[in-house]
Amino acid sequence: MSERATGNGAVAVRHPNLPMLQQFAETTNQVFWCLQIDPKQVVYVSPAFQTIWGISTERLYQNPRTWVLSIHPEDRSRVTAASEDWVQGVTATYSAEYRLLQPNGSIRWIRDQGLEASEDLRSSGYMCAISEDITPLKNTQTILDQALSETKRLKKRLQRAGLSSEASAAQTVSHDGIIGDSPGI
Repeated sequence: MSERATGNGAVAVRHPNLPMLQQFAETTNQVFWCLQIDPKQVVYVSPAFQTIWGISTERLYQNPRTWVLSIHPEDRSRVTAASEDWVQGVTATYSAEYRLLQPNGSIRWIRDQGLEASEDLRSSGYMCAISEDITPLKNTQTILDQALSETKRLKKRLQRAGLSSEASAAQTVSHDGIIGDSPGI
């Protein structure tokens, strides 16, 4: 394996399996990161970064703090502390979910996974991580939470009206099989 510097600050790595890995990294929706530990700099980030963060990869190569500055202020200290613990070897892995503020003002939810760093990898001075946009998952979770909350609210109303949910369902179907309004709702 050999390395060479590129014009944008990234490090180009030559390895027999690299073309296959690069094709995968450049076509997936996940962001692949490769970080140099000392001095701290991003040596590779996949093109999905620009799509998810709304920031060019060039800007990230020029200023690695762009990543940190994009994290929602309420999440920033927690995420950076977890990331720093991983980079410094305090923890073997890194995992975080956080909100990302895109330049256009929209918020995306991100899940980061720092790969377990063996002593060999850590001593090489590099760390790798994967980030994915989990906004659709978080939106679905919010909808499910709201539906559950509404179901609980309606169940309490039925109980206050002296009806169990089973009794209410039975009363909504009349003797001729036509569904009617539930009493007490």
